[in-house]
Amino acid sequence: SFECNCTETAFAGPLCATEVGAEMNVNDRIRYTFLVSESVDSTREEIRVGFSTERPQGVLVRVQSRDYDDYFDVSLNDKGNIVVTFNFGGGDKEKIDEQDYADGQHHDLRVTRDGSQLTIQVDTYGVISELYDLTEIQLNSPGTLFIGNFDQGQGKGFSGCISRVEFNDIYPLKKAFENPRPNNVVLEGDIEESMCGVEPSTLAPTTREPYPPTGPWPSLNSSFGEPISGAQGSSYSADATVIGCVVAVLVFALIVLLFIIGRYIARHKGSYDTNEAKGAEDAPDADTAVQQQPQVEKKKEWYI
Repeated sequence: SFECNCTETAFAGPLCATEVGAEMNVNDRIRYTFLVSESVDSTREEIRVGFSTERPQGVLVRVQSRDYDDYFDVSLNDKGNIVVTFNFGGGDKEKIDEQDYADGQHHDLRVTRDGSQLTIQVDTYGVISELYDLTEIQLNSPGTLFIGNFDQGQGKGFSGCISRVEFNDIYPLKKAFENPRPNNVVLEGDIEESMCGVEPSTLAPTTREPYPPTGPWPSLNSSFGEPISGAQGSSYSADATVIGCVVAVLVFALIVLLFIIGRYIARHKGSYDTNEAKGAEDAPDADTAVQQQPQVEKKKEWYI
């Protein structure tokens, strides 16, 4: 068995595929205070958040500077549209994705701001992009990150499930459910941990197939002497059977061929008897044998 290291992800579980989320009501919020090492000026922000709701309102993620002058906000309006607003000192800027996402389905939202360029993508829908004329492009000293609500107690917060929250390689929602919980993370309200209805990915179970049976043929091992198993072992076993059948057929064909050749030679060789030696058996010498040679009727040869 094995287990993945999920430290640098917003997920949990042995495969880092388990959703870490929170069920929230309109007056709940999670407040994450940036550590000194994390509170650095930036000209690029990457935000990721998963959510599902049927109530079109509330803050998904909001980053506020320490002096509360600069901010970067991702929310749902009363039409279920995603609204991205920000101000880095040059006035408020806004971009709206006019799709209604308050449909009870789980959505994966990614928002990236790189200098003057803003992009929004939800699930596998097309990317929405906007290029702004900004006099200030720097988010100064991020101080606090809010999830679900900004002005607590107004009844205008997010109602539903929020998960997989990321901000520039920081995972505040995951930290909210660590045990023990870090001091810079505060849960305000009746908030429960949830997977937001997203089933984690799992590995299919694996089974080891038996080795192919040994037989009169050499064992089919790998080039380094290791036994072959699984689908390769089954394939090699089938190949051995085919090879055996081919060899048997060739041997049988050779026997038949030798038999046919023998028959052919026997039929064309022939055999016959002669009477040339008759009369010579009782002769005292060769001359007498010639004189006593019987008249032999010429024989015909019959071929079998």
